[in-house]
Amino acid sequence: MTGRAGRSDTAPAGRRGMAALAVLFLARIAVSFQFQSVAPLSALLGERFPVSLSGLGLLLGLYMAPGIAVALSLPALIGRFGRAAIICLALVLMAAGEILLWAAPTLELAAAARLVGGAGGCVIYIITINMVADLDTTVSSAARMGIIAAAWPFGNAFALGLLGWLAQSAPDVARHAPLALALAALVATGLLLLFGNVRAMAAAQSPREAGWGVVLRRIWPAAFSFAFYNIGFIILTGFAGRILLEDGIDPSVASGIAGIPMWMFLLSVPLGGFLAGRSVARGRWLVTFGCLTGAAAVLATAGGSHHWPLYLVAGLVGGLPTAPMLSRGRDASGEGTDITYSALFFVFFAALLVLPPLAGTAADLAGTGHVILVVVAIHLLLATALFELALRRTTHAPST
Repeated sequence: MTGRAGRSDTAPAGRRGMAALAVLFLARIAVSFQFQSVAPLSALLGERFPVSLSGLGLLLGLYMAPGIAVALSLPALIGRFGRAAIICLALVLMAAGEILLWAAPTLELAAAARLVGGAGGCVIYIITINMVADLDTTVSSAARMGIIAAAWPFGNAFALGLLGWLAQSAPDVARHAPLALALAALVATGLLLLFGNVRAMAAAQSPREAGWGVVLRRIWPAAFSFAFYNIGFIILTGFAGRILLEDGIDPSVASGIAGIPMWMFLLSVPLGGFLAGRSVARGRWLVTFGCLTGAAAVLATAGGSHHWPLYLVAGLVGGLPTAPMLSRGRDASGEGTDITYSALFFVFFAALLVLPPLAGTAADLAGTGHVILVVVAIHLLLATALFELALRRTTHAPST
């Protein structure tokens, strides 16, 4: 009787958890969609104020600029106001930033609008990972991590594919699409709060949390492994167009090839989560295989031929380590998810400010973009070594 009762109690909770996962997936898509939207809509923004390539780069980069401050302050804000209030406020900031962007008459005011929207977006970027880790669902934690992490490349690809077409065929719809998606996520979150009764909306933290210093000492190998891995692929997709042009590829073809890894991540990121499941051994294998094979594929493109199949391979295997890396960060911390993932993403955002400019400097000094391929491979090798170090360190039980 107890077993049947237990199963009947957990089934509705699992369904509510899956509904919450869908809502959080939508919220994270809204962030990546808004982040990427200024590139395909640059011509429409140019009707309001001049937008050079450097100005476009500024608008793109500023969106994630609040990340370090958000990561540092988020645990305290959640502790004071709760996850539900914070995620709703973040979505409101995203909507406000989008409204201000299209009302801005100058690049400077548009930049301020992107900071407002980005502050909300960075909150969603971190807090959705926290909440997904605490959900009660019918799938493993690693599988949930794979699903929620796949929302970022999905939103990016969705924005690039849809908004470029809408900007030509229905410009008014294109202007309002990022705002509509943020508002849809806000409405869905509100409905979940009213009717979902989802435990993860309230921070499911350890009774006592260690300080930032303790958590960072515990998770630094896992955090830097995640940072080197992710930023390696960010550098690859950011510089791939220039590298392909050096190889004599037509610009229109080069942009398509450069986007292949992002599209493949839609498959490989969630697949890595489902394959890892609850097994540390499978997670280790996926990280090693994904990073080393990805590095080999990236280096092989330096030969100047077979670009698209090699970029395809890099994307198909490159997304596999994401979920095991995120899960390892939580295991290494032994603390609540809010402070754990805030610390992990603090390391990520700090490294994001440093590593891509260093990669660009290396390419300038070498006089060729092909040195970027070596830089990316080094990032992936470091990620593999640091993940192995993270596995060898003590796994901490939650504090009491």
